[in-house]
Formats: sequence, structure tokens, C-alpha cells
Amino acid sequence: METAMTATIEQFHDCMDEVDDPRVVGRTTHPLKSILLLTLAATTAGADGPEEIECFGIERIDRLAELGDFSEGIASQDMIGRVLAAVCPTQFRQRPTGVTPQRHRRGRSPGRRW
Repeated sequence: METAMTATIEQFHDCMDEVDDPRVVGRTTHPLKSILLLTLAATTAGADGPEEIECFGIERIDRLAELGDFSEGIASQDMIGRVLAAVCPTQFRQRPTGVTPQRHRRGRSPGRRW
């Protein structure tokens, strides 16, 4: 189980390398991948909006730090909101290089097709 999760996290980081960071270089504290990882984890757990994403991160900083770079702590709700508003959503619709969708037992892709 741990190996599968590690592989999934590595795939996530590889995919996020392809997302352009819209922020000004040299004026950022929190890595884009960390904000996106936090957002993905929090919204998967039911968080709705930047305030709840920040609260989720603060409550689970130790576990999140095992998965990504949270050396600067959790980004504020304002920062999370600004980053999510600035990231180009079409980059998430493109199929990441080297990643294939998981298959159901019957051989069909779940949900949205790549």
C-alpha cells in the first residue's frame, strides 16, 4: 500500500511540473506544487473554498509534509485563492505525459475520459 501511494504522489509531482506557475519569480514563499497538493487533498476530503483548504492544511501539516514541500508552512487562504484564480485551468484538462487513467474491473475508465 505504501509503495502504491508513493508512486501516486510521484505521479502527482510529475504532472504538476507541467503546470505553469503564474506568480512572479522570486516573490513566492510556497511552492506551486505544495499549494496544488494541499488543494487536491483538502477538496477530496470535502473542503469548500480557500478558507477550508487552509484549515485542512493547518490541521494536517505533519502528514502533508511527508508528501510535499511544506517547509514554509501552509499558505494563507488569500494566497490559495489568488493562486487558484491565476492558474490556467486548461492545463489540468490535458493528459499529463506518461500517466494513464486507472481502469475499472470491466476495462472502462472511471468518470471523465482523458
